[in-house]
Amino acid sequence: MFDESDNNDPTDYLTFDREPTICEGNNSQLIEFLTTDSWYVAYYFNDVDETSGFCEYEFTFNSNATVFASNGTNLVNGTWSVITDSSVEKVVLDFGNDIPFDELNDDWDVLNASITEIELQDISGGNGGTDLLTFDREPTICEGNNSQLIELLITDSWYIAYYFSDDDETPNYCEYELTFNPAGSVIASNGINLVDGTWDVILDNNVEKLVLDFGVDIPFDELNDDWEVLNASMNEIEMQDISGGGGGTDYLTFDRVPTICENDNTYLEQVLLDGQWLVALYLDNGINETNNYNGYILEFFNDGTVTASYGANVLNGTWNVTGNTGDLNLVLDFGVQIPFDELNDDWDVLDVLVDRVELEDVSGGGGGTDTLIFEKI
Repeated sequence: MFDESDNNDPTDYLTFDREPTICEGNNSQLIEFLTTDSWYVAYYFNDVDETSGFCEYEFTFNSNATVFASNGTNLVNGTWSVITDSSVEKVVLDFGNDIPFDELNDDWDVLNASITEIELQDISGGNGGTDLLTFDREPTICEGNNSQLIELLITDSWYIAYYFSDDDETPNYCEYELTFNPAGSVIASNGINLVDGTWDVILDNNVEKLVLDFGVDIPFDELNDDWEVLNASMNEIEMQDISGGGGGTDYLTFDRVPTICENDNTYLEQVLLDGQWLVALYLDNGINETNNYNGYILEFFNDGTVTASYGANVLNGTWNVTGNTGDLNLVLDFGVQIPFDELNDDWDVLDVLVDRVELEDVSGGGGGTDTLIFEKI
């Protein structure tokens, strides 16, 4: 409405709206909006659209100046306040160092505020551009789906199968078991040392990433990064991190089975002692002689003995694990008992899994290569 006053007086204007108007100098209305029910990040722009990083997080602003953000798996704590600075109403947010919520730490100018939407902006000094933040009552629809990766991580334990940063540094994490907890903490333990950290799964420009932070704990501090997920399955998660400025690409792979440690034969011993085995493959200088061992069941014992049983026929032998520094050997000796006498040798250990052991023997003087693979029954 407007009123055209007589005698050339200026025109007066009056507008009604369904939403309350926020008054300069009076923060109570905005505070009431924030503390009433929950909010979601509908839009966050910082040079690029980064809204997906906060996908499905529900924000609860409490009257005691604390704020919680939760996606049902992870819980992030922060503080908030409403101030007036040079007649500009602002929302002050502080989530500490929690990634990616630390990007919201700022004094946000209030552009518009209603019971259903709050629009904020932050103008950086030095031509740094303008960041935009909008809260809404409805959850943001996520591009992609983080729930599957989260479910994989928190189900059972993981081990570092491969870590490459300029060179292969996997042995630094040998036998460390990683446990990802739903609350966002992660524990790495090798039975002696215990390392604590945090984790999160985010979407950054529609790229799924695993965010790891182990603080300054060596060597786990090298894993502190936003890892781009390349492949994820129940048994393996492959990731990479491309460093800026031509710094190269780092690779990180999780697996369900421990990695064999250089200078340590304990793991191979534990694997062989755990259960019964069969000869899955035996190549004698390339000739497949596996059939000679069909039906035999092998058992390895703590006293260094091994048996190969086929019904009532039991062949007795000895075994030992030797070597170090990546030169691990399995020594087998069945004497003159056919056909296991052919397996008498110092076998080079190629790979060890909880249900599979791969061995080979390279004969001197051009005698060829034998291959032996055990598989757990």
